[in-house]
Amino acid sequence: MSTLPIVIAANFTAEPIRDVLSHWIRTLDLDAAMSFAPPDQVMQQVLDPASEISRNTEGVSVLLVRPYGCDRPASADGREDRSENRAEDDTEEHRIALAAVAIDDLVRAVDARMRASGGLWIVVCCPPPPTIRGADAADSPWDALERRCVDGLDATPGTCVIRGTEILRRHGLDRYHDEHGRRLADMPYTPAFYAALGTAVARAIHAMVTPPRKAIVLDCDNTLWSGICGEAGAHGVGIDAVRQHLQRFFIDQMQRGALLCLCSRNEEADVWRVFDERAEMALRRDHIVASRINWRSKSENIRVLAAELQIGLETFIFVDDDPVECADVQWRLPDVVTVQLPSDVDAIPAWLEQHWIFDRWGTTDEDRARTGQYLLRRERDRHRAEARTVEEFVRLLDVRVTVRPAAASQLARIAQLTYRTTQFNCTLRRRSEAELRRVSERDDWIILAVEGADRYGDYGLIGALVACDAGEALAVDIFLLSCRALGRHIEQRMLHEIEAIARTRGYEAVRIPFVPGIRNTVAREFLDGLDADWSRGRGEAALEYVRRLRESSVTAGAGE
Repeated sequence: MSTLPIVIAANFTAEPIRDVLSHWIRTLDLDAAMSFAPPDQVMQQVLDPASEISRNTEGVSVLLVRPYGCDRPASADGREDRSENRAEDDTEEHRIALAAVAIDDLVRAVDARMRASGGLWIVVCCPPPPTIRGADAADSPWDALERRCVDGLDATPGTCVIRGTEILRRHGLDRYHDEHGRRLADMPYTPAFYAALGTAVARAIHAMVTPPRKAIVLDCDNTLWSGICGEAGAHGVGIDAVRQHLQRFFIDQMQRGALLCLCSRNEEADVWRVFDERAEMALRRDHIVASRINWRSKSENIRVLAAELQIGLETFIFVDDDPVECADVQWRLPDVVTVQLPSDVDAIPAWLEQHWIFDRWGTTDEDRARTGQYLLRRERDRHRAEARTVEEFVRLLDVRVTVRPAAASQLARIAQLTYRTTQFNCTLRRRSEAELRRVSERDDWIILAVEGADRYGDYGLIGALVACDAGEALAVDIFLLSCRALGRHIEQRMLHEIEAIARTRGYEAVRIPFVPGIRNTVAREFLDGLDADWSRGRGEAALEYVRRLRESSVTAGAGE
């Protein structure tokens, strides 16, 4: 992967975050290069198409903004510059109004630049001086400015907004303002806040560029509740406010795309009795996509869960309170991220929030529907067991496939698939939403969205084809299909559609590069089974599949 450019612009001196951000870049093993735009040039950097930030189309652009500093330079007393006889403007309401206009201007500028140039953007609303912020920050008009920025950029793709109040709360910082540093060098924050700010930026970058883990496996006794259900009974275990907080945390993870599983050494009936009989349980049966409740080792059961869900062990997180169980899974399944609950129950909420492994960024509609889709898979698997052939299975399911030009609203999901799909992914190319948006406006590029449904429900957007003109051939840039849609002849239908488009446009061939990865052998097997020529690949591709367009075409799969 090429070096990730990180460009930082701020309306105050931001260089003190360099060391801590460099530390996290090394710790996270990111190949990244950091640079700082000229000071107090935030709007200029966003508006100027030739600026360093505007040209950063393949990296992360970071804007550090003090809403208090958005209107005009501050004076030595920590308030606005009241020179030129501007005493008539010396009111809190006027300062807020000026800052609100500046925030609105920034939001519009970032939204326009993001849609024009692409890349990933992080906007941090840094806190004003405590005298301006007020004792009750939640009711402060300056806190409302943060919310204004968050709400304004919420719909902008590829953008993450971080609230300064959240940084202060997360790191427990009461003293963060440095008036002496502000006067001398426009450095308005203490070293502790600069360190927290750099950490927040690093955490956001990590979430943006690292695919999230797909499944979270939860222990039950002394994790979801206190006590042992097999001994205390369903009504004897404790479900206090902390356990409810923990359950709601994982429900939120589920609603943002994670698959929740249970793995408990118990009698199965005892566990489900707690779910069914305790009204305090926030977590419900329909939140859980799979479970292994028995007396086998948890490492063995997690392997079974991975096979059942058809996802790799490297996409799992295991949460348990027992150090022995955690050690077993760490030893036997090193690809699984194992996290042990703190023994101090009161520390659990803060512990959950501090774990970067749970960060999930850029949630799509497909993420929110994922648990329901996996629950429907159980019924599909029953038909698979009854069917004698793949063709019979597809007929029993009544699979319907739609392959059509992607709508603008689908580009975020397609970009997400390029980062997450590892099995049926021929080229392994990652494309941001902004990149896809740019090529979608060109006549020599094609972006197709693949959607599916069957008798049990809608699959959603499960695949994508992106191709471009390459002279006599149509060259495929992306050819991928979600693993949950494999085995339904959908990949054949996708190839049929791209060939039909190539014929219509007068191309002589379709070219599909194959880039070998750790898990995409299923894509290679599909291409190997076709009537096509292979040639030496170009660039990272090991081979290139060349389909000469003759009168015959690939037989379309289900739903044609």
